[in-house]
Amino acid sequence: MKLGFIVWSIFCSLFGCSKETDTTTEEPVVLIDPVPLEGSPLTSLKLARRISLDLRGEYLSLDEVETIQNTPEDLDQLIDSWLETPAHKEQLIALFASMTLTKIDIFNVDHGDYYLDDSLSFEFVRSIGEEPVRLMAEIATEDRPWTDLVTVDFSMANELLLEIWDLEPVDSLPTEERPWVKAKFQDGRPAGGLISTNGLWWRHYTTPNNRSRSRSSFLTKLLVCDNHFTRETGPAPVLRADVENVDAMALEDPVCRTCHITLDPVAAALYGFWQHDIHDVLELETYHAEREWLGEQDLNIEMSWYGQPLATPGELGLRISEDERFLTCAVSSLAERLWRRPLVEDDQGRLQQLLFAFQDSELRYSALIKAILLSPEYQLGSADLSGPRAKSAAKITHPAQIASAVKELTGFVWKQDGTLLLDNDEEGFRTLLGGIDGLMVNSWASEPSSSRQLTMKRFAQLAADYGVETAWETPSALELFDQQNLLDVDSSSPEFQEILEHLSLRISGEEINSEQISLHREMFSFIESSNGRKQAWKSLLSVLLRDSEAWIY
Repeated sequence: MKLGFIVWSIFCSLFGCSKETDTTTEEPVVLIDPVPLEGSPLTSLKLARRISLDLRGEYLSLDEVETIQNTPEDLDQLIDSWLETPAHKEQLIALFASMTLTKIDIFNVDHGDYYLDDSLSFEFVRSIGEEPVRLMAEIATEDRPWTDLVTVDFSMANELLLEIWDLEPVDSLPTEERPWVKAKFQDGRPAGGLISTNGLWWRHYTTPNNRSRSRSSFLTKLLVCDNHFTRETGPAPVLRADVENVDAMALEDPVCRTCHITLDPVAAALYGFWQHDIHDVLELETYHAEREWLGEQDLNIEMSWYGQPLATPGELGLRISEDERFLTCAVSSLAERLWRRPLVEDDQGRLQQLLFAFQDSELRYSALIKAILLSPEYQLGSADLSGPRAKSAAKITHPAQIASAVKELTGFVWKQDGTLLLDNDEEGFRTLLGGIDGLMVNSWASEPSSSRQLTMKRFAQLAADYGVETAWETPSALELFDQQNLLDVDSSSPEFQEILEHLSLRISGEEINSEQISLHREMFSFIESSNGRKQAWKSLLSVLLRDSEAWIY
């Protein structure tokens, strides 16, 4: 591995490079010292809570709280166990979807085009949107080399996708415990992992005039962090009336050539996914091997990956996996999402360290995750100075995290007619809560808003109502209230304070003080006197769940 090139690649992935990329250039080795952060790290309990929310979308259990309080060095063992949970894979789905932007609410065809019942409308769009990110999560959690992401010959499918697409399970059928399984397309598409999934190209479709360039642009941005839109090109050329061939101009004009010299050869390799009608299911769902070479004719250029010729379109994934920027991009993309802020030049030294750790682990994604969790940037609790790097000190949960955490705590899932309302915007409130719709909103909210607060308030009320009703009928059903019979616990009971203390430790990661306990007692007593004890418990839990300490981490 050429370390000098790695450093240069990190810089390019952060700030862009306007010159044509040569992925074989030898550079001298340059090691970059990380720039120290000025601030204080999180306490052990707060750090464990942050990691738990990021890895599995859950608050700490009481046993985990006690473990961290008594033996904080056991956090590493807890992390290893969390990485093995199904909940971790579900959080990876949300993380990878923020990269691929495939979890949208409407595609160019809908469930009706497949004669599916209206009750399957949400499952239809969600299954298609999750196909590529489920593959990413499978590679990550199986600890396969990350290069497998663009070279394996299978995708992922659930029962619905197996029904509507030409897919065959690899080694098992979907079950209730494992609804998604490995599956292979039967239409002759080349092995390309992520870049051979339908879901990716249903979301990032192309038009006749665009000639797959938008797909090429998204692919290079996603996998090697080369954003063509940020390249320095100079003034845009004037499109003259006498220009007969715009495609030729794209490669001949010096300004146009800055992007198109790398963009168009990749676009030419994607014509197996070319569709003549973006609203035709057969056109969209099928790989068209007979069209693979039309890209070179359409664009009048040979297919290649940044100057490396491709003998066939099937070589594209392999060339991407061999590009050093593929690894630096994986590192920077994950660091940006776990640090929850844009990367800056002062991050270069730390990113280089993370890259080395990734390589030393034989490209295991879980090892990269752990390396980022150990970084001072991730563990920052309070910053002494303002600036982009200080934003890691206090982050707000995104919808997938808070929905998962509240479900684990109370059992409540905000759902209507089969639609998850925090994972949808047609009927739900995903972006109102600070999430991504994949079309207009492409990054998680980093600051509170009035819409988020109103959505969180209603969500907390419904979850509190569900949780208390469940615990009221069956105290042993949830750990939420220490499995106490709430009918027997009022604000003067010793158990009341104990429940409050435990809830605070789990939800906020902090011990509740006497003043806060007094305020909660007063509120509880007032509501109990006017609306009854059950409502008092519902109101108390609702207040705790929508408090900023519950969703800032």
